[in-house]
Amino acid sequence: MKQLKISITLSEYKEKHTIYLGGGEWLKHHSKTFLRKYLSTYKMVLLDNVKILNSYNAQIYALYRTFYFDLSCIEVSKVNQCFTDFNRQFNWMFDNIGGCQNSIVFSKISSCISISLETLYIMKRHGQLHKNYSLKNQCNAYIKIIDNFEEKYENERKSLDLDRNYTKRNLEVIKEEIKRVI
Repeated sequence: MKQLKISITLSEYKEKHTIYLGGGEWLKHHSKTFLRKYLSTYKMVLLDNVKILNSYNAQIYALYRTFYFDLSCIEVSKVNQCFTDFNRQFNWMFDNIGGCQNSIVFSKISSCISISLETLYIMKRHGQLHKNYSLKNQCNAYIKIIDNFEEKYENERKSLDLDRNYTKRNLEVIKEEIKRVI
């Protein structure tokens, strides 16, 4: 079974240990045991969301195959490239290729969401231009579903266990804004 490779950075000293939560957020705590339990729960939540994303991709692919004969060669090529990109990003989440795996997982989940939306927008445009209202309406429905999924995923990723009473006393979440150098 495929597992996400998210890890804890353990300090050799009596400092606080950390987990990267994505989006410039770190979870720091002095107890390794607490962080290991937190990490286990966090991985389950992330993996559940990744499974949902995979299921949505399968549904979008089924929609694409249903309307395959209506699409132009250029649109078919664009959609196929989107599915290839999705598969490459999705599979990369489970590879153990050096570097900070935590940041790779989060960036690849975001990429997969964006690619799914891009695929739907390509098909929706076709539906609008060629008055294929069935395709357009189904794409609109999936766009709304993916947007809702993204919002729920972001909320779960950011709030997991942080609102519980026992964590408020011992837990420190440090938010760092990432400055972009232009």
